[in-house]
Amino acid sequence: MKVNQTLLLVGGLVIALLLVVIAYLYSQTSVQPTIPNEQLVQQEVQRQLQALQTESARKAEEGAAQAANPFKTTNPLAGVELNPVEKAEKVLNPFD
Repeated sequence: MKVNQTLLLVGGLVIALLLVVIAYLYSQTSVQPTIPNEQLVQQEVQRQLQALQTESARKAEEGAAQAANPFKTTNPLAGVELNPVEKAEKVLNPFD
């Protein structure tokens, strides 16, 4: 009977130890934050920097083009209809 109790005690301790080891390993894998690859981060920063530089160059180019055009005027007839009679004719004659 003593041997049976000893085997049961040793078996219980082994199972408890295995559960502790498994819990420790599981906690190590689930807690670690995922750190992005440094090279991927550098590529993303380079892409954003290049996009920013392109956008600022485009804005500077537009500003220089607008400032350099001394003949830029507004069209005084921008909102005028070409033939207002046609519009009035369609309103007055709905059967056409």
